[in-house]
Amino acid sequence: MFHVGDLAISSKQTLVELDPASGLQQLSADDLLTLTGTQLNGIADYRLVVDSDQLQALNDQIDRAMQAVGKRKAFEAVSQNITISAVRNGADGVIDANSSRGAGIQLRTSDHDGISAQVTVTIKAVAEPDEPEEPGKPGDSEKPEKPEMPRSGSAVQALAIISLLLVIASAICVYATAHLRSSYLHN
Repeated sequence: MFHVGDLAISSKQTLVELDPASGLQQLSADDLLTLTGTQLNGIADYRLVVDSDQLQALNDQIDRAMQAVGKRKAFEAVSQNITISAVRNGADGVIDANSSRGAGIQLRTSDHDGISAQVTVTIKAVAEPDEPEEPGKPGDSEKPEKPEMPRSGSAVQALAIISLLLVIASAICVYATAHLRSSYLHN
């Protein structure tokens, strides 16, 4: 068994942005390692492990984003930090240096166990669709209301003018009727 000084994890992308419009899918640990380009520095008896709870939380966010896209609803951008750790492989392949006296497999180990790196995956926001809304819904823009205001005001004004003309016409009729009666009675 021999030692390698430092165990190191490197990621080509520590910040990844996913776009729900392009059709997201559930991510496995391998998918995440590939997506971020995360690697270990060639030490044979270690492997990379993704925090399963954080990965599940990311997949839950992906589900919500895809449901929002399917229902054409808004979805705010969310980020999920995910810890990627280097852990020593199981005891199956490990040979105790004292009992084997150098016989068997030589393992490369590190002086530092338990290192980790963190990557952040962000799911982009899903905007509300630009469909025309039904009139009368709260939150409508003022454009539909502006033309209705003059029309309703014009209608009221027109009714008022018609009513006034009817009153004047009635007054003229009453006057004419009274005048005709008085002239009829004199004859």
